[in-house]
This record gives sequence, structure tokens and C-alpha cells, in this order.
Amino acid sequence: MGFRLTKVTPFTCTTPDEVRQHAIKLKGYGGTECEREDKAVRKRRIKAKVLGDEMTLFRWAVGHVLTTGLRRRANGQHSSEVLLELTPEEWAKVRFPIVIVWEEYDCDTIRDLPVLFEQFDPQWSNRDGNDIMGAHLGIHEDLHAAGIKGRLALIVANGIVWHRHSVEGLNMPKEAKYQIIHENHDTHAFLTWCGSFLQKGKTEEMHGCTVIAAMYRTAKDDASRAFWKRVAGGKVVNEEDTVEFKLVVFLEMCRDKQAEWPRSVSKSFRLGSNTPTDLDIFATCLRAFSAWRKGTKDSDIVVSAKGKKAAQIAQDFPDVADAA
Repeated sequence: MGFRLTKVTPFTCTTPDEVRQHAIKLKGYGGTECEREDKAVRKRRIKAKVLGDEMTLFRWAVGHVLTTGLRRRANGQHSSEVLLELTPEEWAKVRFPIVIVWEEYDCDTIRDLPVLFEQFDPQWSNRDGNDIMGAHLGIHEDLHAAGIKGRLALIVANGIVWHRHSVEGLNMPKEAKYQIIHENHDTHAFLTWCGSFLQKGKTEEMHGCTVIAAMYRTAKDDASRAFWKRVAGGKVVNEEDTVEFKLVVFLEMCRDKQAEWPRSVSKSFRLGSNTPTDLDIFATCLRAFSAWRKGTKDSDIVVSAKGKKAAQIAQDFPDVADAA
């Protein structure tokens, strides 16, 4: 695996038509399915540079996958779009020449495309974890078709990595959260399922890595997945005496830094803390799931980790492993 620079061609453009010709060519290769989501703020900044006589050269890149013949844009999405969208009046304000450096890379496999994408990083337009995750997502048609975005995938991936490292005891390198996207169908199925109901601004209380880890450990059949979807639905879809309702209340309070916890609960928190730890949250999620599976209605589902590690907590609830 890997990629290599095979060709660099500088173009010194002196007319709008010359610039558009190269921008149209770059757009024709596609690439939005393995790039950052379009962000207006980045395009506004580029446009301000272009019209404000503060341009440097544009670096546009294309990756060529040797095994399939596929060619995709790896850099230049926003700048090329800005130049294509300029009006004649705006072009009149542009100082020529405009210099475009066209780079071509050979990639050994399709997985090298997102890695190539990671290499381009303007100072004011940093590619964060969401952007990089989006690049890795883009080479999987099933995830792209399911509308999975980088932010959600990163949330889910962090939960899986946490489980594998903390519960399963596996060595997980820093880049593991990106690489698991390229794993088997089960990983894709879990990610697609999470994407069907987890939403920014609506289910934030379930986006922590330990909540995702608990879901990853337990949501293995239709009934268990329905349990977590009911939790995601919040108080309005659950009766007050149900385990789901109690877990919703717990998770919402975890997000509220000013929440007033009952003394019976807060006395088990880590000294000096007024909120449960990540391990407390993991333990409580497993206890709630275990209670639901047994058909009980525990009066208090909250449980402290009591200094135990994640693997020990998981062993405390062997019945949930039946679903895993």
C-alpha cells in the first residue's frame, strides 16, 4: 500500500476561461464522496483572498488507483468551486496570473486515496477528525449511500475503539478510529444502524464513547437494538416506570453539569466530582440493559464503577454477553 507523486504540472492562467478549464477538469474527477463536507466558511475565505489580491498558488491534486483505474480529486475541492462560481463582475476584480500546480499521484489501492487526502492541510483550513473520517468513509459505497457523515462515524468509531481497548484489551493505535471503517460487514452494519437514529442536537446524551461502547457490546439482535432506539427517543416515548426512561434521565443528567444528583447516587461519585465518570456511565448502561433483558424494573439503575476497570465491569454483567 502507498502512493507516489508521478507528475507535477504548473499552469499560469491569464484569463478566466483558462482557470475554468482546469477547474472543470478537476471537478469532473469527482471526490466529494471522499472529502470534507462543503463548508461555506472555507469558500468565503478563499473568495476573499481571490478578490482581495491575496492569492498564492492553488495546489490541486488527483489520485489514480492502479488496481481499478479510478481517478479522484484529492485536493482543491473548495478553491476550484469558488473559481467556477465567480461572476463576470467578480472576475473583473481578480489580478492575473492565477497559478495552479496540478499534481498527480498513483495509489496502490483504493484505501490509499483517503490517506493521500490527509496529506493536504492549509493552516487556516485544518482538516479535523471529522474531515479525515469523511475521507475514509468515502471509499465505501454502502456507507456513502447510507448518508453516514464524518462526525457521526467518528463518534461511533471512538466508542468501538474504547471497547476494544478497555474491555477487550486490544492494542489500538491512534489511527485505529479511522482504520476500523475498513473492516468487515458487521462494523459497517453497526455504523449504519447508529446512523439511522443518532442525530446531532437530538441524541447528544448518547454520543459519549462509553455509551456507544455499551451499545456496541449489546445491540446484536432486533430486540436489543429496539431497546437502544427507545432510549434515544427520550422521555416522550417511554413510560416512567421503565428501565429505558430511567436510563434516559441518567444520561441527560450526565450531560448537565449543574444536575442535582440524589445523595444515594452522588455518594459513589469519584471524590471531588459531581458527575459520574465514563466508567460509571458504562456500568450503568450495562446494568440498565441487563435489567431490561431480565424483565425487571429496578428502582435505581445507577451503579458506580467502584474503581474497577472496564473489563471487570463487563464481567459483572455476564448476561449481556449473551447478546454480544
